[in-house]
Amino acid sequence: MYPNDPTTPPEQPEQPSMPQQQPESESESTQQPDMTQPQMQEPAPQVEPAMPEQPSQPEQPAYAPPMQQAYEAQPAHNPGKGLGIAGFVLAFFFPIVGLPLSIVAFLKSKKANMKNGLALAGIILNSVFLVVGVALIAITVMAYAGVQERAKTYTAATAAQSVVTMAEMYNAENSQYNGDEVVPQYPKAYSDISSMIQDATLAAGPLTSAPAQPSTVEFYTCGDQTGNKVGHWDYAAKAVMYAYAGDASASSDDCTLVTQ
Repeated sequence: MYPNDPTTPPEQPEQPSMPQQQPESESESTQQPDMTQPQMQEPAPQVEPAMPEQPSQPEQPAYAPPMQQAYEAQPAHNPGKGLGIAGFVLAFFFPIVGLPLSIVAFLKSKKANMKNGLALAGIILNSVFLVVGVALIAITVMAYAGVQERAKTYTAATAAQSVVTMAEMYNAENSQYNGDEVVPQYPKAYSDISSMIQDATLAAGPLTSAPAQPSTVEFYTCGDQTGNKVGHWDYAAKAVMYAYAGDASASSDDCTLVTQ
């Protein structure tokens, strides 16, 4: 528009350079709001669902805890608890009664899908005490039987020894002298000792088992009235033991049983 003005031409190229920078700034300015707009839009949908979440907190029903407690109270009743306690206590006094009670209590609790520690402990204790008790009873019976056997054997041995003493007394009263030599005269028949027997009973035959009376003895005459052999029953050894008078001994083979 101003061709004659020399100053205008240099100013015109500078003006278009400015609008070139302006679009760059405009592009940058347009890009910046593009970046901010999605950032502003993102929290908006996040806030909207967060608002309805607040009323979702009181979702627990007001009557739910009582119902749970009611359901928990029902299995709390252990059907074998009472018997388990009784069986556990009886283990220390009457294990023969406590053992079946503990077993029944354990089975009842198991059927109800519940644990019963006292019933299990009662089964163990009752079994142990029962075994120990039976062992002690057996030992006591055996000890008592041993005492009885020793007592009976002592009675039988005393009776046999008394018969031997009577045989020696008989020989002392009836022995004869042949010059300076003494001829023994030990009893050879029941009539010879019947009046002297006080604490013994002559057996009717050889003793093959324990007699009804511990004082029952076998009486033998040995040799030509040179001695006697008296047998008694040993209840511990379950055999006949012998006592000897005069020249009789364990090696004597000429002895004859004397009976009534």
